[in-house]
Amino acid sequence: MEGMITDGDFRPTPLTPILHHFVCKLCKLVVLDGRQCANINCCVLFCSACVGEQIRKGKWSCPQCRERSVPVDMHRRVKDFLEIL
Repeated sequence: MEGMITDGDFRPTPLTPILHHFVCKLCKLVVLDGRQCANINCCVLFCSACVGEQIRKGKWSCPQCRERSVPVDMHRRVKDFLEIL
């Protein structure tokens, strides 16, 4: 039938770069109750529990940029997007 959408109309979309952003850089799982690096030029995400564990051990630094400041709450839009995922 003309105008009908078929399976052939869909193409795979590479989500790897997008999903990689939402993986905790410490535990390598999807971020839960997230925090983000305090360095505005970095902003990678971490689970709050992972950050807390690193702080308790006295060895916090961002694995990507080596920022020593405690990570901040995720931006509201990032939280909203994570909830959608």
